Amino acid sequence: MRKNRLVILLGILCLVLMLAALPLTTACAPEEEVGGEPIVLKSCSLFPTDNKLMIAYHMFVDSVNEKAKGELVLDWMGGPEVIEGFSQASAVQEGVLDMCYVFPLSYGGLVPIGEALQKSQIPPWEMRENGAYDLIRAEHEKVGLYWLGKEGQTGDYFVLYLNEKIENPRTDLAGLRCGDGTIARHFMEALGITPVRIDYSEAYTALERGTVDGWAMTIVGNMGYGFHEVEKYVLDYKFLSADFSVLVNLDVWNSLPKHLQTLLDETKAEVEKGFDDGYSALADEEWQAMIDYGMEPIPISPEDAKWLDEVCYKAEWDYLLEVLPPDVGPAIEELLTK
Repeated sequence: MRKNRLVILLGILCLVLMLAALPLTTACAPEEEVGGEPIVLKSCSLFPTDNKLMIAYHMFVDSVNEKAKGELVLDWMGGPEVIEGFSQASAVQEGVLDMCYVFPLSYGGLVPIGEALQKSQIPPWEMRENGAYDLIRAEHEKVGLYWLGKEGQTGDYFVLYLNEKIENPRTDLAGLRCGDGTIARHFMEALGITPVRIDYSEAYTALERGTVDGWAMTIVGNMGYGFHEVEKYVLDYKFLSADFSVLVNLDVWNSLPKHLQTLLDETKAEVEKGFDDGYSALADEEWQAMIDYGMEPIPISPEDAKWLDEVCYKAEWDYLLEVLPPDVGPAIEELLTK
């Protein structure tokens, strides 16, 4: 009898100890999950790390890495020295890269609606609300890309850097050859300029040797490449906005846990709005620095600026409406135009 009671008591004691240990086991589970291998997304950018056009992207990467607390790591591998800039969107599509940060116009042949972004007169936070983001994302997803968004770089625009002084933009630009890297080529053609696609790594030599008469680029970042050393003039007319796309491989995006997708989306939106004025200040600073260096601005009358605007937007939208599906082109034009 005593032996049976002892066995029963030992059994009860073991059961109590097991039940007492359950809360401890449950409490330890999250720590084991957090301590697992992080999800690493490898990315590249059109520009090298020290270019001012990289500031907003580095802010985004740093913010995501801080918030993710080791669960997700955005690993920026470098710029065009890793993968040629105009090939990065295709590299993301094919899974060679997980992400990239590029001009929308650098992959317009892959996703034509990308070319609409730099024609936008609407800031990105309004695009999120009026349906433009949804439409743009749907077009990217057709080719295996998730469009995370664009940088809110209102305040920085494209300009024409020239090595020949002109007097009348309505007539004197015709016949020039300008490197464009696919930027505003339809606008240039409408002006009689011959656009020449040149990679950023080759532009300095092309300008120095006179292979081209000019170069279309943003204000911010021009001096980072040293182009101001081989450019004599800058047309004081700003066209199209200097925006960038952050692209993610669609399969990679769909494989991410929902809370990490939300983290990426929300952080992207924060940077878009948080650094909106930053590029405007940088553009003013770099414009003055180029003038101080010795580059001569070519003034444009208000009448000529208005005429250039009309030529620019008509040429760029006419092309885009031809290549976009009929149910997409007019809709995105309306969403992006004030």
